[in-house]
Amino acid sequence: MASGDVERDREMLTPLSLTVPEVAYLCSAFRDTEVQSHGPFLSLEGSLTHTDAHGRSWQVDTKDLVRRLNDANPDQRSALSRAVSRFWENYPSLDPGAAMRAAGFL
Repeated sequence: MASGDVERDREMLTPLSLTVPEVAYLCSAFRDTEVQSHGPFLSLEGSLTHTDAHGRSWQVDTKDLVRRLNDANPDQRSALSRAVSRFWENYPSLDPGAAMRAAGFL
């Protein structure tokens, strides 16, 4: 993906104010899931919001994260999906922080 596309996605994601632990949590949560690069972002609703154990282990308030993702517009959700996909294209050949930057999260 062209760097301009990554930069556009980064601009779309900035208002979501995702923390590094939240980015790690999202990438982990959707690691083995087929992420649509142009569709809406996969939902965290369901068991993750009712059993916060996984979120706590990542030091993530999943209820707040779900609220912010639900408030995101469709373009932000698509950018998030693409960023998760790019993260896994770059990791583990890049360290996690570099993979997050290359994906457009940071």
